[in-house]
Amino acid sequence: MRGKIQKMQKETKMKFLDKIPSFLDKHKYLILVENTDLGSALLNKMREELENSDIMFVKKKMLSKKYNIVNAKNFFLVFTDLEGIEKLKKYQYETFLEVNDVSPENVIICKGEVKNKELAELIPTINEKNISILEDDYVVCRKNEALTDVQVRILKCLKKKLKKEFIKILHVYETIEIKENK
Repeated sequence: MRGKIQKMQKETKMKFLDKIPSFLDKHKYLILVENTDLGSALLNKMREELENSDIMFVKKKMLSKKYNIVNAKNFFLVFTDLEGIEKLKKYQYETFLEVNDVSPENVIICKGEVKNKELAELIPTINEKNISILEDDYVVCRKNEALTDVQVRILKCLKKKLKKEFIKILHVYETIEIKENK
């Protein structure tokens, strides 16, 4: 059985924000990084490899009450040094391909039962006793082929993230300027 996740109390959130001044004193730079669909594996890898850094997720509204640094919708904070910034620029995450992107590999769905109803509507299936069946292997896309809207939707149904993108650094602040402009 899973553990119950409790919503953080407002007081707890404010105590969490109280860690920021010590991070500002400890590190030379604060980086705002766009929080796209990075995934916990990449975030854990970042936490491991950015040894002398601190990563913090905060709500824009809460952060803006104390600091005048928020200019993005979804973001997280990385307190680090120059070496950390250089490492951060090299991180990539996997995301879904978009229309007209070129597929880096062949994607084939093997014949058999198709449980995803949305997927079953996008590919040639037959319906037997309310079960969608793919009679033959179905080629979604071939390597080096530009994708159509339907192919993109099929890949999303399959949860195939074939595109690699660098994480987006929204802004780099020197921590001294944040302390002065608090």
